[in-house]
Amino acid sequence: MKSSNIYTDIDSEEGAKIFKILETSAEPEVLMAEMSPQQLASFASYQSKLEVGSADVLETLVYM
Repeated sequence: MKSSNIYTDIDSEEGAKIFKILETSAEPEVLMAEMSPQQLASFASYQSKLEVGSADVLETLVYM
């Protein structure tokens, strides 16, 4: 079980790095077209975690 957490952490770190690169790129779609399936999966996983986190924050603010 612990080894799966290590891979998740590595994917999250890679996803975060990819997110920052794409965020500052003039043509992110070109970079995405050149990414490996693993890089795309890491990015998608990181992005979905960000969206879930944002939704949780909004829900907390609404109920305050």
